[in-house]
Amino acid sequence: MKILNKILLLSILISFIIGCINRPKETPIEGTNSIALNKQALNGIWAIGDDENASFRIKGDSMYFLEDTFPSFIEIDSDILITHYEGLITRDKIVKLDQDSLVLLNEIGDYIKLKRRK
Repeated sequence: MKILNKILLLSILISFIIGCINRPKETPIEGTNSIALNKQALNGIWAIGDDENASFRIKGDSMYFLEDTFPSFIEIDSDILITHYEGLITRDKIVKLDQDSLVLLNEIGDYIKLKRRK
């Protein structure tokens, strides 16, 4: 019985690893930024989708997450959004920014598509 459990666990682990390796990447999002990249263009409330709760709010050089009381400091370097959050620094490439949408490419290669709340 122990051997059967080990074989089952090993097969699940191998399937997981193969799934991660062969994970299809999203195709790059084509388009140009219609707004100059600056902090004021990022001001507003952003959500993952039209029907989702707001994810965060940007005002000036601060990003406010809904669950946190303290803001995170943000800065723009060329087309990179740099976020300083509780001692961590993230760098997300701004792929698209217009009046209604923001698309970021994070450090692990995932696209984050956000909608501006009115």
